[in-house]
Amino acid sequence: MPAICLREVPAPEVVAELLRVTPGDPVVVRRRIIELDGEPCELTDTHYPVAIARGTPLAETKKIRGGAVTLLAELGHIGVHVREDVTARMPDGDERTALNLDPAEPVLRLNRVTLDAGDRPIQADMMVMPAHRQQLRYEIMSGDLVPGSKLPSTNQLKERFEASNATIQKALQLLKEEGLVIGRAGAAVTVREHRQRTMRPASYMAPAPPGEPYRWLTEATRHGAAAHSTLLKVAEVRPPADVSAALNLAADETALLRQQILTIDDEPVELVKSYYPLGIARGTAITGKRKVKGGTPSLLAELGYPPRLSVDRVSARVPTQEQFQALQLPSDLPVLRTLRVVHSDDDLPIEVTVMVKAGHLYEMQYEFTPE
Repeated sequence: MPAICLREVPAPEVVAELLRVTPGDPVVVRRRIIELDGEPCELTDTHYPVAIARGTPLAETKKIRGGAVTLLAELGHIGVHVREDVTARMPDGDERTALNLDPAEPVLRLNRVTLDAGDRPIQADMMVMPAHRQQLRYEIMSGDLVPGSKLPSTNQLKERFEASNATIQKALQLLKEEGLVIGRAGAAVTVREHRQRTMRPASYMAPAPPGEPYRWLTEATRHGAAAHSTLLKVAEVRPPADVSAALNLAADETALLRQQILTIDDEPVELVKSYYPLGIARGTAITGKRKVKGGTPSLLAELGYPPRLSVDRVSARVPTQEQFQALQLPSDLPVLRTLRVVHSDDDLPIEVTVMVKAGHLYEMQYEFTPE
């Protein structure tokens, strides 16, 4: 993704609205072309307030090591919330040339603003991409193209979207990278069986019965998948601010972290970081650098802290470099982040877990009853 242009420009009205500056105020813009097999597939203009970008690598034409998200975090600007708007339209001349589009080929434009913990905008992205790739993705994820079904042939797709052979091949390759379809030489491209998974948090909140594995594993297996968890880290750490607040910790107080990666059919699907008050965890198997038989909900119940209530906060966010690598994300896709606070008797917080999963492959299902 080379930066093909970088400059300070007067903020267009839409950018000014996203970054909350006055139209015409200077902003730094980095323009990039994202390519697949040497063919352009996305045009992205990323805008930064000059107060953030000036004097940093954001204002330089070379690639940013680790990516802009990592650099922004190092500069003290951590993105915690993302808002997106998507529209379909015909491309302008620059977009058509940059993306090698056919004359009648429409595009999708995605406007994304990234906000920090203080709800301050730190980055605004304007992404333009051929519409047909997104339409195929939506048909797969909505179920219009059912798991196991064959996609139309290349010739049929070319006719349907009035696109060139190269354009259709780019779209199919990106769908393969995102894990939505499977294609083999000499065979039709088919929709993957597991498509978008539905996660039901209520099904694995309760402790597992004695001798049974962690309920997340049981739930995944029940749907015919081979599920596995790998413990990555156990350590005393200073947790993120939202976790500290949920555990009622002082600003400099530490907690016990257990970090793991969950896989289904040998693919990483969720990065999990669970935090425990040291007053509960110390001297117990929670501090051990091995899996807890039956999962921590069962152990907490045995220790006299049965889970009574879970409160989830779910948001869509830009992945960190750690999340991007751990989940093997295919491109610039958002992740679903769940902050779960588990309470025991007397509303005591006993566990706070941050769960991150690929946003394009998962949906959350919650069940409610009237209060």
